[in-house]
Amino acid sequence: MKTLVTGGAGFIGSNLVKLLFEEGHEITVLDNLSSGYQSNLPASRQVRIVTGDVRDPVAVESAIDGAEVVFHLAASVGNKRSIDHPLDDSQINVLGTLTV
Repeated sequence: MKTLVTGGAGFIGSNLVKLLFEEGHEITVLDNLSSGYQSNLPASRQVRIVTGDVRDPVAVESAIDGAEVVFHLAASVGNKRSIDHPLDDSQINVLGTLTV
């Protein structure tokens, strides 16, 4: 099955990607790599990585093309960041979800 995992290079997302990979799914990961790492992901033709922001409609459209299932895990997390940058935090979490 063709899947999209937003935030797929983060801790939870990369573990989901590994499970989907082991089950033979074709996976696209959309991640801005701000807190996740590409090295967390299996190196395989089965895994396509789109480096981009979930708030960017062009990046989302590129990543979601052909996907049968979407796991939306991209988010800005952490209390300190949300207190220091509340507008950015809410834009990532709310606008990002609306864009997906």
